[in-house]
Amino acid sequence: MSEKDENLKFIFVAGTRATEELFQELPLGRSLSILRKIQSFEECIFYRNNEGLPRIYNEAIHQYREKYSNKTCILIFVHDDVWINDVFLFEKLLKARGEFNIVGLAGTSGKLCNRPISWWNSLINTQSGAVAHPLSGNQYCFCYYGVTPQWCNFIDGLFIAVDLQEVLKAEVTFDEDPLFKFDFYDLSFCKRAISAGLTIGTWPIWCSHDSKRPWPHPGIVEAEARYFEKYSRCCETV
Repeated sequence: MSEKDENLKFIFVAGTRATEELFQELPLGRSLSILRKIQSFEECIFYRNNEGLPRIYNEAIHQYREKYSNKTCILIFVHDDVWINDVFLFEKLLKARGEFNIVGLAGTSGKLCNRPISWWNSLINTQSGAVAHPLSGNQYCFCYYGVTPQWCNFIDGLFIAVDLQEVLKAEVTFDEDPLFKFDFYDLSFCKRAISAGLTIGTWPIWCSHDSKRPWPHPGIVEAEARYFEKYSRCCETV
């Protein structure tokens, strides 16, 4: 892989409530400053963002459809509280592209039949991937779910890398349902992708999620009910 290859594009897409200046101090902003020394890439960061993630993610898909329709383009949708600790990220994403159209850090090949509806509430032997969570000092809580690479039905939305050309050909976008602004957009996206014939999988990419969001949080019950309403046969079909 050569960073001079003009037909290869990596683009990080994120929404943040922070200003451009404050974003540089967040986990993702600090990670990108390090990764920039390894590989050239573009950033599509929505600063001071109050829109739902599906809307800005779709805006990025539309923007780069016009710009890079004839190039190999990997869009990396990632939360602003994620540390990307893997210096081999770009090599891994290229290799993963040869196996899957959509790649995540953790997910499940199973079905979502239990409440709460989440990939991590699926059968344990269907789960794969790993995500770390920073603790105090330099300590981490490492959550291991299962071996990777692994084909999946669902992956976690904290990190979703997509082959732009394949997503465009399949005409797959994120679900802009008002209740999915920050929850269940990832599961709904996976449902749409699988239905369109795209492949999803996990890959061993080292990241840590520094989330301060409580669980459960406001809006999650309503979003879950809406998801179940849309996909009420989730135990019968993928």
